[in-house]
Amino acid sequence: MLGEFYTTRNLFRDFTNYQGPLSYEEWLALPEEHKAAVLYLQYFEQITLAWTKLKSVYSLESDGVSEVLQYLNKNVVKISEDAKRFTPAYIYKVSYNCLYCLCRDANRHKRAYENEMSNIVSYGEDELDLFDTIGVEDDPLTKDETMLNQEAFWSLIEDTDKDTISVISKLLGYNDGRKVEEDRMNEIIDGLRIKLAGFVNVSF
Repeated sequence: MLGEFYTTRNLFRDFTNYQGPLSYEEWLALPEEHKAAVLYLQYFEQITLAWTKLKSVYSLESDGVSEVLQYLNKNVVKISEDAKRFTPAYIYKVSYNCLYCLCRDANRHKRAYENEMSNIVSYGEDELDLFDTIGVEDDPLTKDETMLNQEAFWSLIEDTDKDTISVISKLLGYNDGRKVEEDRMNEIIDGLRIKLAGFVNVSF
């Protein structure tokens, strides 16, 4: 979840030595090659919010990062000429508009996803073949297969650690009072997506 966005953020932090929010005047004084990167860092929450609202299962995150960076580069001059554009609202609007154009063609992204994404996903040392684990509607499961699915699913639930339970609670809108660091939360969410992928459309 947001892996490409976070990786890019880390690279830009190293590249620009970004230490925190800058004033408009401080941003203007930056080298030209740093300005778009610092916009990305300073308004990261607004950029990722726009992506989260617009992406579909067929959207490629690498495309989203690339599209946002192109538009941030294009807007450096506009922002340099007008301080009123140096705001979270303006960067959110830019991000939303460019990502909307990228994500709205669902069929094109569906084809790209099917042609480019591997059916093999990895989690730690384990590999999962989605084609082998996802049920097919016209191939009914036998009673034994259904039982195996049930056992595998509940075994996964029973093995869940406290951090993961806290993250699931937060995703469902509950707060159990347990604090999970952001990097750990992202790691858990990515792990859940992979672990649960095999149960999509599986009968129990």
